[in-house]
Amino acid sequence: MAASRLVLALTVALLAATGCTDVVGGVAVPADAGGPDGLLSGELAATLLSVEEINSIMGADDIEMVDSSESMLDHSGDVSDPSCLGSLYNAEERVYRDSGWSEVVDEVLTQPRGESVQWVEQTAVRFPSAADASSFYDDAKAQWEQCGDRDLSVFDGEHVFTWEFEPISVAGTTLSQSAQQLDSDGWTCQHALSAAGDVVVEASACSMNLRDEAVTIVEALVKNVG
Repeated sequence: MAASRLVLALTVALLAATGCTDVVGGVAVPADAGGPDGLLSGELAATLLSVEEINSIMGADDIEMVDSSESMLDHSGDVSDPSCLGSLYNAEERVYRDSGWSEVVDEVLTQPRGESVQWVEQTAVRFPSAADASSFYDDAKAQWEQCGDRDLSVFDGEHVFTWEFEPISVAGTTLSQSAQQLDSDGWTCQHALSAAGDVVVEASACSMNLRDEAVTIVEALVKNVG
């Protein structure tokens, strides 16, 4: 199901932009179907927040986990500037390439129907050492800084979406950056990242009324790092 992560995100963005709120991509997985939320299990997967915790942070009660993965993806060929890929998306192979990462878990959660569609992706990546994780954080910060106040176009095979990045923000050990999809009446995504021990955690949160939900999710993920 990993290949549907980007497609689902862009589908939600398109539906939000056109005023339609029925999300048809993906299959919802019950919260009691395996690991913390469904398909994933193990120590690293236990870092991820439960569906109930995500709903609480997003101010919703109908967000469901629709996709999970234990692998990186590579959508560098779908964007106008691959150097800004990591500013917008989690768990990208090109972004983590040569970083020495050893394990990744990733989940996508969204509202299947609703007047205010909300979309979340949460990721945890293990490194050989805390120094390696810290080095990746520093590299990500430098890359995200270069993408501030710039546009990035994404082609999903059918539609082109253009995102306008804001400058990065750093609060404590959490790096964050927001991007608004142009011509979408306010569809915005915030991407946040932090390093804790030998683990890097990421979160992306998207909605029409976004605040700092991705930052809140990352701060909770950091507390879960064992």
